[in-house]
Amino acid sequence: MDAAPLPWWSCRDRDGAAQWRVAVRADGRRHPHHATVGDVDDRAVADTIVLDHAGPAASRHAVERAVALVDAPIDPVSGRRARALLPVEVDAMIAAWSAAAARVRTLGRRVVIAVDDDGLLHRALSPLGGTPDPDVVLRVIAACAPCDLRLTIEDLAPGGIDATAGIAFATRAVATAGATRVFAGGGTAAFDPLWSRRKGRSVDTGGLGLASAAWLPGRIGVPVVGVVRGAVDVDVVTRRARALGLAGVLHLDDDADDQPG
Repeated sequence: MDAAPLPWWSCRDRDGAAQWRVAVRADGRRHPHHATVGDVDDRAVADTIVLDHAGPAASRHAVERAVALVDAPIDPVSGRRARALLPVEVDAMIAAWSAAAARVRTLGRRVVIAVDDDGLLHRALSPLGGTPDPDVVLRVIAACAPCDLRLTIEDLAPGGIDATAGIAFATRAVATAGATRVFAGGGTAAFDPLWSRRKGRSVDTGGLGLASAAWLPGRIGVPVVGVVRGAVDVDVVTRRARALGLAGVLHLDDDADDQPG
């Protein structure tokens, strides 16, 4: 008898509707200055809404100067440096995240906080974003609890966060969030060759993200969903995820983080 299929989340279903929604502003971009509050509404989406913030990476697409939670280096793509928020601004930012999370809960949907590969929170956690400050990231998570988490376990880039640090943070974050589920992957937009895992003209079908997620099962006490991106073979990815002890798969379309739900 075939095993039951693993749960599968996607940014798009066959009709183009959002199943996994990143709250973004109307033009499809995560705002460089504010937690994504304004577009958290009651449109017909799945039960999961992700709260994210572009952070220093906004310098690649926004006219406004991007911001960071810590002193950030110059962005290698845009050549621009994000401005570190003042303490009073950090407090206001955390309050905005908390308000957004409360709004999602009033809609009867589950909150996911994105500490992902290129956003504000992960850049405060990774050495690639400056001097790491995990405590300020945990403050955001605590203000939004209870919530699930989207985590990058390792940057897979020179000087980036490694799996040991990623596991340690995941353990603290799950306890702080009261999380029931973690969506985990690896790689960073700051080092695209491993993030996209291009091999000549081929693209690895999810192996990179699943391998990074596989550090967590049995270590953090909640189910772990592997995150993959780009073109993937569903059957291949599902078999890999099951073999690694993962509880499901989240498929992010190319550039899906910049698309409105």
